[in-house]
Amino acid sequence: MGFFDSKSCYTGSSDSTVKLWDLNKGNLIQTYVAGSKCFSSANDGYNIYTGHQNGTIKLWSTVKKTAAMEKKIHSGGINYILLSSDNNSLVGDV
Repeated sequence: MGFFDSKSCYTGSSDSTVKLWDLNKGNLIQTYVAGSKCFSSANDGYNIYTGHQNGTIKLWSTVKKTAAMEKKIHSGGINYILLSSDNNSLVGDV
């Protein structure tokens, strides 16, 4: 689970989607068909990153609601990713 602000949060789901929720109303705001169960959200609220079993990471624009970039970074699957608090570094577990 990742928090954007005190009113919303992201969750990764077993159906390989990342969902944005309104915490006050309990409503689903947006679903990203990411093909991934692991993600990290930028603290600016404009980007989320997903890690994939084919060794790629994707950058998703929360404004455009689409994948903005995809890059293969490993030959194996990515099981966990974490974005640094300054949004400059992304680490993962393979």
